[in-house]
Amino acid sequence: MEPDSQVSVYSLPSTESDVVINTTTPSGLDSSDVAYYIFYLSILFLITLANIFGNLLVITSVVRFRHLRTSCNYCIVNLAVSDLLMGIIYTPYNISHMEVPEIQKTMDTWLLCFFLLAGVEVFHCCSAWSLVAITVTRYISITDPLMYHERVTPRRTAIGILSVWGFAFVYSCAQYARPVGDVNFNGICRYELMYDKVWHTLILTTLVVLIPWFVMITLYARIWTIARRQVRAINWEEGTAFKREWKVTKMVALVLGYFVLAWFPMLLFLFFGLSCQCEINRYFRAVGRIMLHSNSAINVVIYGICNPEFRVAFRRILLQVFCCKKVLPNGNVSNW
Repeated sequence: MEPDSQVSVYSLPSTESDVVINTTTPSGLDSSDVAYYIFYLSILFLITLANIFGNLLVITSVVRFRHLRTSCNYCIVNLAVSDLLMGIIYTPYNISHMEVPEIQKTMDTWLLCFFLLAGVEVFHCCSAWSLVAITVTRYISITDPLMYHERVTPRRTAIGILSVWGFAFVYSCAQYARPVGDVNFNGICRYELMYDKVWHTLILTTLVVLIPWFVMITLYARIWTIARRQVRAINWEEGTAFKREWKVTKMVALVLGYFVLAWFPMLLFLFFGLSCQCEINRYFRAVGRIMLHSNSAINVVIYGICNPEFRVAFRRILLQVFCCKKVLPNGNVSNW
């Protein structure tokens, strides 16, 4: 074999003090980079699988079972659609951050980078404001139950869902319309390399996180106050309709609670990055992104635990798909 065809792992020193071990891979990554990306991307990939499976289960349940086709559940389906699309795009988006020549060469097109950046922002925004829409339906169902079906109609629900998506698209496209100045991002698709980091962070956190948080927490504080009064005023054992609405409301409150929890590490990372001109540990950033991504996969678990109707629907679909069995309306299982 000729000398030029051999791959040298160790340089041959002239003295012992000159020994240098080259631990880089052919792509230019050292061993710590490889360990980091294996940790980060493997967890993202597992969350993505759970996301796709769970959100498809929610969507299929509402589409298939007529009794689940309510205005609140249409909003839940809208949330599941935005979470599903986020699950599909989020892992490629994070792969586009890697400083690997092969990936940089693939990503060295502004249109592709714009698609990933704007897509992630659209689905983040849509997910947050879908939660606001669901919270509004819960607020009306608890505070004005007699007028609920007149105020929350399928038509108004459809208009609300379309408005959420319209706002998300307009906001995201405006946010990522073009880089500031003439920027060469070198195939590394990170917003901080192309945009004003301060304004981007402030707009993102205000429109996608803080305002939805404020609206939802305010409405739930009001819901909690009114619900406590109603519990004292009615016979709990006889208030079947109220109990059902209260269970759904608690389920949505858990979804809201995890939304706040999932965004909190990322907010710390964003604001710490603005206030400190220093290198933030990449594992801290990875944990923030993993928590944020898990928000799109956790909802199906909450529905299954808190809502008996969704739990039965999930069971029927899973038995039919994996066991070739059909669950009858009375709960019995039969073969085809």
